[in-house]
Amino acid sequence: FGSDGNLGVGMKERVAVFNPQTGAELFSSPGSRISYGDGRWIAVSGDGKTTYEVRSGQPIAHFKATDKEAVASADGRSELTMSVLSAQVRWSGKEAEYVEMPSIGSEGTGRVSAIASSPSSFVVGSNDGIVALLSSSGSPRLFATDHSQIQALAVSADGKLLGVGDSSGKVSVWELQ
Repeated sequence: FGSDGNLGVGMKERVAVFNPQTGAELFSSPGSRISYGDGRWIAVSGDGKTTYEVRSGQPIAHFKATDKEAVASADGRSELTMSVLSAQVRWSGKEAEYVEMPSIGSEGTGRVSAIASSPSSFVVGSNDGIVALLSSSGSPRLFATDHSQIQALAVSADGKLLGVGDSSGKVSVWELQ
């Protein structure tokens, strides 16, 4: 759901925004993953090559194709990609940066297991319960949670709250500052 009250749905090759009260489709564009940020709906193509402004269907930015899961930044000009083996931030106008997650103890692997965008950055969760806040303007900020493998992350529209869900079904909400 976006702060505009509408529901964005991603499909294999198309995204659409619906009015949840009437079920009416309001607009759609190419893409497979959709998010709401900066007062607009943003889509990422299935191959991660293009981000789109959903209302107009117009491309915002282009990247090299990837077979990894991709999440667009709130402005659509950057993306974070994730696979089982690695994660990478692709800031527009900069070289891609690999995301290194620390590991807790000898059992952890420091693997990125969840990604989300926030109004000014990306949020990354690890299989060791660590969360990293990544922005193009500075070093990553890390904090440890009491979660097991993080499976889901969601940032509030104003960027002040972070929802974290793990493989055991535990969910918590954190204040971001």
